[in-house]
Amino acid sequence: MPVVVHLGDSKMGNIKASDAILLGVKNIEHGSGINFITVSQSELEAISDMIVAHSIYVTPTLFMEEQFSRLLDPELKKGPLLKQTPPYVFKFWRRRSE
Repeated sequence: MPVVVHLGDSKMGNIKASDAILLGVKNIEHGSGINFITVSQSELEAISDMIVAHSIYVTPTLFMEEQFSRLLDPELKKGPLLKQTPPYVFKFWRRRSE
């Protein structure tokens, strides 16, 4: 049975994309399991090679990152549609963009 994963921080710990690939997953959602901030070029190339060698699908969600980058614009909170947005939502957005 093909397995799709959404990796990352969890109470169970971080699972790397490379480990998930070796376990037999067939799809990695959002390119999760790869820390694009700290990964070296050689590690990224190795993961890319694994993705190709194991015929893994990667479901990118590039538009989300682009949208999250806009969420901290102070003008956004002034918008009539977001005046009722609870503060915890803005806190979540802030964490996503850091």
